Parts: sequence; C-alpha cells; structure tokens
Amino acid sequence: AMHTASGLLDDIRAGRGVPLATAEAGLLKFLAFFGNPAPGREPIAGFSPHFDLGWLAVHLPRVRAYFSHRCYDSSTLRQLARDLGRGDLVPTADAAHRALADCRAAAGMARVVAGLLKN
Repeated sequence: AMHTASGLLDDIRAGRGVPLATAEAGLLKFLAFFGNPAPGREPIAGFSPHFDLGWLAVHLPRVRAYFSHRCYDSSTLRQLARDLGRGDLVPTADAAHRALADCRAAAGMARVVAGLLKN
C-alpha cells in the first residue's frame, strides 16, 4: 500500500525506475568518493535504517559493506525531542516514502534535534 500510494510501483511498471545494477554502481561511486576510507565503519542514518541495512545486505551487499551496525534513526531522535518536551520544534516527516524525500526529511529532522541538544 505504501509503495502504491507513493507512486513507486507505477514508476517501476512504466519503466521509470533505475535498474538495481545502475543504482548500485552510482552508490558505490558516491560512497568511494564521500565515504569513510575504511569501509564498514560508517553509521547509516534515516527513518528506521535498521530495515535499510537488512535490505542492502540482501540486494546490494557491496553497498552494505560500507556501513557498520550503528544507526542514526531520525524517528528515534524525534521521539527523544518529544520526551524532552521539545517535540513541537521537530518537523513532521513527509509521508512520501521515496528515497530522496525520505533522506532529506531524515537529515532535516536530525539537524533540528542536534540543535536542540546543543542548547
């Protein structure tokens, strides 16, 4: 239901998706340029990124190898802000459930919560 609502399944059926091998090549190039010079040591971030680690392990194991077991979970950070009574300052996540939109939302939420922790 989530992928139907986001339009992902329609995009794939219409051939607007990127082949997995192409996505993998682009991610590996990106990680080689921006990632830790010692692969396997980077934390992964996002909304529930433990799910993403499992998906990567099955579908893109060479990409998964860049990341450690550590996760920065933006939904957990949002809950921390709420528990500290500062939840009104944390943006609501966009329900797009598309990779780029989710990455931007998770990064924005993490920035807000990090700012709250500095004060």
